[in-house]
Amino acid sequence: MTLRLRGSRIQQLICFVLFAFLTSNLHAAVQFDVFQGFANIAKRRSHVPIVIELKTDGPAINGTIEITSDTGANAPTRIIHVELPTGTRKRISFPYYVGGNSERLTYRFLDGRGKLIAEQATTTFAKTLYQEVPLMAHLARNSGGAIVLPEANQKDLSPLVARLESAVFPEDPLSLEALDVLYLNSRIAADLTMPQSTALQGWVQGGGTLVLGIEQENDVTGITWLRNFCELSFKGTIQTKSNRDLVNFAERGFTAINQAPTIGTGVRNSRTPFVRDDAFEPSSLLLQRISAPGQKILASAEGNPIAIKMRRGRGSLIVLGFSPEMEPFVSWKQNNRIYFWSQLTEIPVAPLVRTDFLYDNSVSTEQSFSAFLQTSQVRKLPLTALIFLLLGYLLVIGPVDYILLKKMKRQMLTWITFPCYVVLFSLLIYYIGFRLRAGLTEFNQLHIVDVVEPSGDRALQRGYSFYSLYSQANNRFPFAGNQKYSTWRGTFGGNVNSSGESGAGDITLTGNSFKADASVKIWTSQDFVQDWMDIANVPYELSVFNPGESIKVRNRLSSPLLNLTLVYKSMAYVLPDLPANSEKVFKWSEIKTRSLMELVAEHKGSLLEMVRYQQNTFGGNVAPHDDSGARYIAASLFSAPDRREENGILGPSSFQLIKTQMDRVILFAFVQQHKPIDTPAKFETSRGSTRTLYRLVLDPDKIPK
Repeated sequence: MTLRLRGSRIQQLICFVLFAFLTSNLHAAVQFDVFQGFANIAKRRSHVPIVIELKTDGPAINGTIEITSDTGANAPTRIIHVELPTGTRKRISFPYYVGGNSERLTYRFLDGRGKLIAEQATTTFAKTLYQEVPLMAHLARNSGGAIVLPEANQKDLSPLVARLESAVFPEDPLSLEALDVLYLNSRIAADLTMPQSTALQGWVQGGGTLVLGIEQENDVTGITWLRNFCELSFKGTIQTKSNRDLVNFAERGFTAINQAPTIGTGVRNSRTPFVRDDAFEPSSLLLQRISAPGQKILASAEGNPIAIKMRRGRGSLIVLGFSPEMEPFVSWKQNNRIYFWSQLTEIPVAPLVRTDFLYDNSVSTEQSFSAFLQTSQVRKLPLTALIFLLLGYLLVIGPVDYILLKKMKRQMLTWITFPCYVVLFSLLIYYIGFRLRAGLTEFNQLHIVDVVEPSGDRALQRGYSFYSLYSQANNRFPFAGNQKYSTWRGTFGGNVNSSGESGAGDITLTGNSFKADASVKIWTSQDFVQDWMDIANVPYELSVFNPGESIKVRNRLSSPLLNLTLVYKSMAYVLPDLPANSEKVFKWSEIKTRSLMELVAEHKGSLLEMVRYQQNTFGGNVAPHDDSGARYIAASLFSAPDRREENGILGPSSFQLIKTQMDRVILFAFVQQHKPIDTPAKFETSRGSTRTLYRLVLDPDKIPK
């Protein structure tokens, strides 16, 4: 009987050990893969996609993904809550803002009790490009006919092409912002899901360039979103007699790059020559005969378009009437294909021919917008006052203490007087700091909003919202976005090369939006940025643009439009203010005409002064700041064409009017105490301001004259 009991207990013990071992390894079968950027390529000061793929063959998991960065103690932690049923695969994608170079990210997957299941530690991007360097990608059936680009004189400035897969293509347009050009094969378009195709269209309307290579007519007409987006008409196919027209088109790209003067010191450009291809030129090309409303023919063969270009919001759509992944194009000499793609995508020549590129140490455009929001409650201690305070402290603990105790013949009392002096001056410094910093919680907002593709009362809006939060105590503040696509991050301090994200706290990613818990220390001001995209009401309309005669604007807002400025072809037309809910035809005599360079030059110095004031610890307590609105417009027009300029100018960013937008009409309007979206702040403040700069982007051919 005793032996039976002992045997039973041994069996129970063995079962218990086996059960504990098995339960400790329940999550061993979890697959945890991370896909960063565009084939692990990123671009500074831009959003890139991060796709995380999870799969489990074991029990269901309700876990959490944590993403942390090594850019500083204030870098926020991003959190994603995941429900992973048994035997399922789940892909999660979100946009991540890359501030600078060599940023390392750590990905951890935890179960509901906080136990680590899987981890990918210290993952960095294989390549991080400068903002000026073109980044292109392709969704192709094969790599033989995909985009190929020339190398730059300076290796760091060579454009790159990333090969993407439709399975891990992002599902929000913000993730695609770092891309300049995307090539899409018409056959691959059918593999894109609805969220992916919607993100692709939003990216184009926000400023991207999509190149579509057509293999068959049905590839376009059989896909609803692609058919509606392209608006193509097909008139059958032809077999061209020769490819001489393609050769001439590519030779123009060769000429543009090779005849450009070298920027900086060094040898002249020594590009690979354009090579005559006796097999390609006489061969024929199967060409779809296409046309589209508002098209611009880039190249044609025998009177039929080879490539056409159309405006789409801030961006462009280029359609090829053939597939560059098929013969004879795919067998064309690579050097010649390089110049074809260079001409087609209008690759900027300046980075290619530069030999003395200076790593950018200028201030960023983001800093200029943050400077507008600084609270007057954070006052600076003048340097002279600090020096006198230190001198007074040294005098008191030195000569004054010595003379006083000597007269009293009590030198030994210095062991008592010295700590008293320290306490006294500490209280004095605390009192001075309290007087300089104490105040009320303050939340300031500045929204930069691009309004594109108006259709009736609604339009796509791409917003860059800047927030500054001043706290009177150590506290945490909740935020949440409710737009269709929305992200949250801290601002990036320092110069353009800086990668440190300031904005301690947690950011919980929920679908294509967020919830944030921001930490702000006592008597300090913390800056945040919300990038968002949504369909919303049109704030105002430009119904007539007749240069030399009149401009007609209708204000649909309940606030007046200030600093109305119409920008077109490097010129600015400054209009009078427009009252709320009103419409007016401005005669040409009421309009002030000036160049964009003049507009920027007028405010450049004061903008740089504002940024320097924000960066300085000491100084006066009167910030060089006004709310005229013209400064906001000038700040969004800054660019950096020449790095060698003394003191620099504001560095590049997505706020600028890039070259591809100069053929658009853009109407700026500044609005006080108005917000285009519901505030993400989920707390009450007693002080604050709200300002909005709208940029209405229109196709000039669609504006009545």
